Amino acid sequence: RPECLWCSQCKHCRSGIHPRRFAGRSLQAGRRQMMAETEILEQQIPRKFLELSRKSENGSLYQLSTAQLSLRSTSSNGTLDLISIVHLGEREYFEAITDDVQPYDRVLHELVVNADSIDADDLGRRRLKYPANATVFQQTLASRYGLTHQLSGMNFTNSKWFVADLSRETIDKLQTRFLRSLEEPYVAGVQNLLLAQAARRQGREAMTSWFLQGGTESSWGPKGFSERVLLTCVAIVSLALPSPELSALLISWTWQNNGNANLQTFFDVLRLCANLDFVGARRLVYAQFLVSSQDQETGGVYEIIIGGRNSAAMKQVETLEKDGCRRSSLIYGVLHMPDLLQRLHQREYIVIDEPKWRDAWRISLRDQDFTHVAAATGVALLFGFGCLDWLDLVRDATDSLDCLVYGQKTIIWSTWPRTEINVPVTEYLQCPASGVWGRTFREGLVYVLRHIYMFWTLRELILR
Repeated sequence: RPECLWCSQCKHCRSGIHPRRFAGRSLQAGRRQMMAETEILEQQIPRKFLELSRKSENGSLYQLSTAQLSLRSTSSNGTLDLISIVHLGEREYFEAITDDVQPYDRVLHELVVNADSIDADDLGRRRLKYPANATVFQQTLASRYGLTHQLSGMNFTNSKWFVADLSRETIDKLQTRFLRSLEEPYVAGVQNLLLAQAARRQGREAMTSWFLQGGTESSWGPKGFSERVLLTCVAIVSLALPSPELSALLISWTWQNNGNANLQTFFDVLRLCANLDFVGARRLVYAQFLVSSQDQETGGVYEIIIGGRNSAAMKQVETLEKDGCRRSSLIYGVLHMPDLLQRLHQREYIVIDEPKWRDAWRISLRDQDFTHVAAATGVALLFGFGCLDWLDLVRDATDSLDCLVYGQKTIIWSTWPRTEINVPVTEYLQCPASGVWGRTFREGLVYVLRHIYMFWTLRELILR
């Protein structure tokens, strides 16, 4: 490839635009077109590598899709396809990826296994010795959503497939080393051995929680403090409203999706449940959760799970250039992709084509009119029974309050016969002689426990 005629005057030589197409044009015109085409290519780079979209004319089909991005090295001119993947999907999804990478010179992939399961050569190329099978937990998780696990749907022992990941032992060592470095500020300057041990223990507990939650106060949920406070206040206020389980269910849905309410998706989940399609409802909830998890910060444990493993992947990318591979691919999880793309840009890889999207799984809403009615009717009935229960509690609470204020009797007003004069009349109430507070507390406790159980049941049925 000839050098760019304008490399000394601009920084657009890495855009992948061949300068010879501007032969015979003025320098200014060529630079303008190069900058325009570079901007178009940059706009085509996906901000996220996983998306959930509604398809078909009436929007009765959800599709969870992963992105594939083609890049080229400006130094070796070899191409590298960055293939994002989810660990659960339909079998056809994994078969399509396997078929697409057959013509490639080399396929790099993620896989965390024990070190003794890897066969490494002198040049650092690492291959799997024997097939990796999905564990019982992984198979159970996949069957819950009616999907196939990646280890069951792909064969990683192909002669062209190489592991570009850390071993399980290396990850454990890195996590232990990282946690020890976090403990040092807690024991710095402490001379007493007992105080140092206590400080180290307290620091280890605090930093372990911070570390496992990804460098944030909680693993999932809204990242903004104001959003967290707002949702917490709404949850507290909803306890005094009818059917608090419905409000709590919506708050839980918003919380687990990092503050994104996505009411349309939430109502479609209710539609699937009303149609007794609980597997489809679980798929849709899980798909929305995965899409929302792309906003997760890469702190704490994710510095190793994402950053450390991506560093190992880049070391295997270096072997592609040394071995002269002209066409290769890197298969990795969607959460790794933004960091991997940034690292590849630093190694002078450029995007050469629009992203290609591949469907991991689909959720059909079975477009039937009665599902809208059934979902709305179910919510209305649940809210109606909740209102009756709430009114009954309010009535009992007001009666108890009357007993506490007026004792065994209360004063009401009545009209004097044949006149418009209102006079006070004493009416005796059926109040217990004692234990009014205890009865009110028991009724309120039973009410709260009843609706907590209803919320837990709905959450396990719909959102889990």
